[in-house]
Amino acid sequence: MVYRSPWTVQLKRLRPIQRLTTPLHPDIIIIGGGIAGVTTAYYVLRETSQTVLLLEADAVAHGATGHNAGQVVSYFERPLHDIAKTFGADLAVQAHEALIDTWSLFEEIITTAQIRTPLTQFKGYAGFSTEKQVLSQLQTLALLSEAHHPTDPLLIAQDSRIASTLPTAFRAFCTTVPHKDVLHVLDTTDTRFIAALPERKGCTNSSLFTEELVGFLLNTYPDRFHLAEATAAQQITPTASGVTVNTSDHTLTATHAVLCTNGYTTHRVHRAPSTNTASSPVVSGTIGFMNGYFENTIRTPAAIQYFTEQTQSHSDPYYYVTRRLYEHGRHAHTLLCVGGPERPLPPGHSYNKHARYSSEAHHHLHSFLHASYHDPPSQPKPDFQWHGLMGYTKTLVRLIGPEPHHPTILYNLGCNGVGILPAVYGGKHIAAYLAGKTVPLSIFTPSLQLTS
Repeated sequence: MVYRSPWTVQLKRLRPIQRLTTPLHPDIIIIGGGIAGVTTAYYVLRETSQTVLLLEADAVAHGATGHNAGQVVSYFERPLHDIAKTFGADLAVQAHEALIDTWSLFEEIITTAQIRTPLTQFKGYAGFSTEKQVLSQLQTLALLSEAHHPTDPLLIAQDSRIASTLPTAFRAFCTTVPHKDVLHVLDTTDTRFIAALPERKGCTNSSLFTEELVGFLLNTYPDRFHLAEATAAQQITPTASGVTVNTSDHTLTATHAVLCTNGYTTHRVHRAPSTNTASSPVVSGTIGFMNGYFENTIRTPAAIQYFTEQTQSHSDPYYYVTRRLYEHGRHAHTLLCVGGPERPLPPGHSYNKHARYSSEAHHHLHSFLHASYHDPPSQPKPDFQWHGLMGYTKTLVRLIGPEPHHPTILYNLGCNGVGILPAVYGGKHIAAYLAGKTVPLSIFTPSLQLTS
């Protein structure tokens, strides 16, 4: 068993750690060398003439970007109809459409930067086990239909109670099918699951993608892009003329700082005493646990969410499975990854990436696969076990844009468990702002999420 992420195991870096030997004073300092920070740098360099310094406390792509489940998805950790209650239907639907459009942005980066890391796309599914979950999903489909946004119908098992009691207003957004068809698309034999929603999904090694993109930026913008790894930002302070970032060795200045971190566990933002936004963290850290198993045969890729009876609200955890081709050494395997259990990071505590893996999390994951996955692993122990830090905002919606009280500080953070496409969208959005373009309000706008 390897107590490392399968994505970082594939990461064979040829370049040395990039270190900061002298203080730099660029136009933009980006803090965080994961997919959010690196794609933000990509768009700022491409769409402006500004200089960029990227700070990473560890090594590029070794944080949450290298410790996820490898899924590429365009949904939120909160039902869209519930988001609409907070931000309004128009902004909720616009955000949904923005993430759908980000698939093409992701593909454009791959083409422009000649990224070799595969992006596999396919139809994935979300499985539901309760009537409450089904009705919630139908409310979201109704919201999208009112906005004339095309959707796939929800598949509901004919023999389920909800199939016969479904409100008339929702019948246009679903199709009843034999129960075995629902179970088949969900790769399960667990008859508790009564409905399935098809969605565009994909999988990639975001760690490899990010490392490749950094190499492209270093080669393409040698005079405007600087990278400093093993350099933690300890304090970020807005000033009259911009922002100051303190590390253990240097004091750096810039016109703007963009925070692309995941949990604020190593640095703090120093704000003016007249504001109280520092009284609570912008995002709270949560540790997610994942197991990975090699399968004996090459199988088609898949990405599935499983909402069990224990998922009573959008804040409750759910299980997710990713199946994909994985090259390891001289061999290609099908790698089955499963995740779901989470452990909140206590306030004031830092995440320890070397911490022992949770035996309780392993038990939950292994038990779920044997109870619900149609072809559970035969081996008693997984081939990989890893955990990673996820950052959750209070609204469960990513923060993208300027800090309300100090606009020289910008955010592209809050992975909320589904961070790859939102990170790319956020990078382009930040670049537009820094290019002086008018950026319309969205559900991601910090001033709509953070209280003054």
